[in-house]
Amino acid sequence: MACTSLRRVVARAATAGGKAATLHSGRCRLVHSASFNADLGSFELRLHQEAKPLQAPALVLRDLCQCETCWDPHSHQRKSARVPTEESPRVNTISTSPVGMQVLWADGHASRYETSFLQRFLQQESNLPRPRLWNRTSLPQPPQVPYAELVEASGVQSLAHQLHVHGICVLRDAPTTADTAETVGDLLGAKRATSMFGTVWDLRVGELDNDSAYSLEEIEHHTDGCYLPQRPPLQLFHCIQPGAEGTGVSSLIDGFAVAQELRRRDKTAYEALTKHLISYQFRDERHDISAEHPVLQLNLRGELVAVHWNNYDRATLPSDPSLLKAMQLWDSLLQDESWHLDVPLQRGDMLIIDNLRLLHARKGRLRPGTPRHFYGFYLDAPLRTPRALPRVDEGSVGDRADLRSDTKTKPDGPMYSAMVSATLGDDVAGECETTRELESYVATLLGKEAALLVCSGTQGNLLAAAAQCPRGTEMLLGNDSHIHLWEAGGPSVLFGVAQRTVAVDAFGQMPISAVEASLALSDPEDDHCCRTRLVAAENPHGARGGAVLSPAYMKELVNLCRARGIRLHVDGARIFNAAAAVAQAAGDEDGRKVAGFGGPLGEAARQLLDGVDTVSVCLSKGLGCPGGAVIAGDAATVAECRRLRKLVGGSMRQATGMLAAAGLHALRERDLFADLKRDHELMRRLVEGAKNLQGVSVDLYGGTNMAVLSLSPDRAAHAADLAKASGLRVESYLGQGGWRFVTHRGVREEDVDALLDAFGRVTV
Repeated sequence: MACTSLRRVVARAATAGGKAATLHSGRCRLVHSASFNADLGSFELRLHQEAKPLQAPALVLRDLCQCETCWDPHSHQRKSARVPTEESPRVNTISTSPVGMQVLWADGHASRYETSFLQRFLQQESNLPRPRLWNRTSLPQPPQVPYAELVEASGVQSLAHQLHVHGICVLRDAPTTADTAETVGDLLGAKRATSMFGTVWDLRVGELDNDSAYSLEEIEHHTDGCYLPQRPPLQLFHCIQPGAEGTGVSSLIDGFAVAQELRRRDKTAYEALTKHLISYQFRDERHDISAEHPVLQLNLRGELVAVHWNNYDRATLPSDPSLLKAMQLWDSLLQDESWHLDVPLQRGDMLIIDNLRLLHARKGRLRPGTPRHFYGFYLDAPLRTPRALPRVDEGSVGDRADLRSDTKTKPDGPMYSAMVSATLGDDVAGECETTRELESYVATLLGKEAALLVCSGTQGNLLAAAAQCPRGTEMLLGNDSHIHLWEAGGPSVLFGVAQRTVAVDAFGQMPISAVEASLALSDPEDDHCCRTRLVAAENPHGARGGAVLSPAYMKELVNLCRARGIRLHVDGARIFNAAAAVAQAAGDEDGRKVAGFGGPLGEAARQLLDGVDTVSVCLSKGLGCPGGAVIAGDAATVAECRRLRKLVGGSMRQATGMLAAAGLHALRERDLFADLKRDHELMRRLVEGAKNLQGVSVDLYGGTNMAVLSLSPDRAAHAADLAKASGLRVESYLGQGGWRFVTHRGVREEDVDALLDAFGRVTV
């Protein structure tokens, strides 16, 4: 995806003598360079560094001016009704801004052009891959792209490539909701509505009889919408629930490949199908629609661009003997199963096909009463590379990625659906089934007896401290811990719990020797001493760049606390990030080495929390929920936390069910391990890239999804401005020159590259 950050550069253009004015915008991705040749009266534009130059005559570019004098933004029309006839205009200056390009013409008129506008009118598509013809031998399986990869530019490019080349692609493992299909549809283009069937199809067995798609019968190979003057170019089917095995199998034929074979066998028949029109119709009680198409439609260059074939909708049998013979030969080729690619779609598969190239069929009669359920629609979408699937609903900030914190994540469509459809009840009375389900799941996942859903991680830490530290006792925690620095002193202010700190090392650990020394100052027999009742660790440690406290260290800390009769709490706001790092380091990425509850992520989390008395885990951050946290521990302590939650006003009645539904969706329906590893890999990409930039230092990086980078104060502000101009949200974290960055579900690979680009432009 193109970065819209442009460095402002102004170049003075000569107005005579054939000299060219040239504009370069550094390492920007849009309007990388622009030049004007006065002799030719033409601009040459490069929209990014690798792009081929686009030629734009000056008269054409002047005609496209979007200024208030020339363009009406309300009607989206030119204000002039006449075609310009003057000679090619000349140019004084060219400049760029974060949104596009400006031209000051020699007559004093100023024009501005948004980059997206230039792309739409000037971008050439000669770089599109050519179709690759196929049959069942050359393409025994349909091209596939995992649904989860659509959040990356590479995944979307792969989908677009397969549609260009083969006319077909199957998205695997998509969530089985209509919202998922709608989201992919929005990614690809606008849905095509029909007056007969509406905008979408919700196909269940035997519901309607006005179209063969809704019947139980097999359907021969055909193309859809032949009775429409303009047929939709794409078609999407989402398998919500497959039918009985061997029934309703989707079968595809490459119509372009069959046309080539027909031309090889009988050129006269091929030409007949390209020249003669066949009439198609659709009739029911409300409609009488018809259109005429050749079976094989060519463009003005003689290239095959569409196949129109649907014997169900054919209006009449042609009387021309040569056309009838050609149709019979074509039909016989379609019956040859060597052309058939049979695709038994599974639950969660999403089939996308080029409706102008491929013929599709349904093999195997459906069985009445089976739960077969398909959802889909037509798409008015030219086969261009679509944008990436958003990880989150960015709301008012458009496509901007927010790297300030993983607390900025928002629910995606499937999570919203889970929240809206959640079973709700009064959590105060223990009547919310969804909340109880989440609490039970998290307790099992973390290896604890019980769990409690609370408003936030801060509240979770507060209640855990209060439940285990009577008023007048103290808790021991790191000097840079989140509880001590960033939670408003809650345990002390509200519950009279003193806080004593121990300096943490570079890895976020309170050294065991330092903990022992501090505990030695808390003599329970000495009336001068405040009794230490709780040790609190933070894993991973936010102030140490997300550094992970290792299982070996945690075991030492657990043993020390047990020996001293002191309880141990873990602020595990991002415990699943720590678990993902531990599991990956242990070689459990594929999940085959661990068969326990929650797979390798759950196993690593339980390993980190073995012997820990209580832990607070955030549902936001890496999980992408809109809020909420869970305290897990022994049943008695969790029960006391529930009582204290009421005391501080943290009970939310029916609202907890929606937060619980979001948490269950994140933990059970997503591949959370894969998501977190991706976030860690993006941060590693950022850190490694920063190390190669002169003047940038990596101050803190713990191997998960956080890092703090530094520039000199004079450069830091400039870099921030460039990053924000690129559509990224960043902010200072540790004072002048220090910037914390956090990767999460809403950050993509191109966002990291844009950030590195911003840093690079102020370090050269």
